[in-house]
Amino acid sequence: MQNTIKRYNEALVFIQEEKYEAAAHYLEIVLKKFPTHSLSRWTLGLLHVLTGYPHRALSQWTSITDNEIEGVEEKSREIEKLLPEYDSIYDCYNRVISHIRDEQFELALQEMKGELLQKDLPLPTSCYEAYLLLLLLNEQVDEAEQVYHSLAAYQKQCSSIQRIHVVIEEIRNSQGSQRTVNIKRLLYTSGLVASLLVGALAMKALAPKEMIEVAAEPLLVVAPQTEVYEEMLADLDKQVHQLEETQAELETELQLVQEFKQEVEDVISVTEINWDDLVFQAAKISYENGMNAFKSGEYELASQAFEESIQMNVSYYFSDDAFFFLLQSKLRINNEDPSIEPLIDRFLQSDTRQLQESPYVDDVLLLKAQLLLNAGQKTEGIALLEKITSDYTDDWTGQHAYALLRDIIGGSYERN
Repeated sequence: MQNTIKRYNEALVFIQEEKYEAAAHYLEIVLKKFPTHSLSRWTLGLLHVLTGYPHRALSQWTSITDNEIEGVEEKSREIEKLLPEYDSIYDCYNRVISHIRDEQFELALQEMKGELLQKDLPLPTSCYEAYLLLLLLNEQVDEAEQVYHSLAAYQKQCSSIQRIHVVIEEIRNSQGSQRTVNIKRLLYTSGLVASLLVGALAMKALAPKEMIEVAAEPLLVVAPQTEVYEEMLADLDKQVHQLEETQAELETELQLVQEFKQEVEDVISVTEINWDDLVFQAAKISYENGMNAFKSGEYELASQAFEESIQMNVSYYFSDDAFFFLLQSKLRINNEDPSIEPLIDRFLQSDTRQLQESPYVDDVLLLKAQLLLNAGQKTEGIALLEKITSDYTDDWTGQHAYALLRDIIGGSYERN
């Protein structure tokens, strides 16, 4: 209970700091514990409206009445009127992404300026991420810098936007020095273009007024090591002809390969690529793909995606969710899977704050107790159930543990 209240208060602080992404995640955690907490649903819906996802707002507000939150029904009707406009926005964004995949950067920028950016509505941050990258890919560096400074505070705090700004600064710094930077290569080797192409904003209905982003294949980014650079260079060798087909002045493909290899090595040595941000983005994408698969009942895919996310890092704000839903996915696939218990122990024994203070601790403890009882370790299982009953008296886990103890020990069992 205390951890849940703490999460809610932290969400309010994040909203004041315009850290909307983190605030939304914390409100979702509150709603997992207290699905009927109308104020959290109302607040989360407002965040979705502010960040360009009205479908998600309506999915939160559908269970709220005016008796709980005054004006929610009228606000919902206002937002419903905007849905056709947002469907047009998502369609346009997907066309832009398609042009980028085909390396039609000028056409993509024209469509974005001519239609998407003319909308007088809050747009998802992904739209501005695509806009900044397109300006850079079309070598409009000064305009990209101006657009960055015009963004709202919550958009500037987005990790993908911050990474793009690092690249903008790198390009601008190189313009006043003897060193030249190939912008297209820099954007590709930094992983920014790959991150953008991972998914699009096409919306798919799961239930009335419930929408999610279409998932794409997870993007795997690992910490910088020599082997990774070698693999990167090997992969770039295969793609170099396509990426550099416009550079007709190169005499032979061999010369192209050698030059591109050297430039990649130079980029790695002199640019300030934030690998932590790249790993964070990849872990988050894998987590989101896992959640989409889990909601669709594709537990094998969900398990793989969650596994990838926690392998990268378990200290992100979504890591405890990834861990918990990995366990839930494995339980749905095969509740006798021998890998479940080591995962539970890893969660409970972690020294990271995100897992130690997770609202899922009691849920995972209950899973551990049930595994012990199923394995015939009755003494250990009962001891753990007693701990849950004592530490989480007011939560459903404490009540369930108490009921199990009464079944095991007998109706005479009473809490200490």
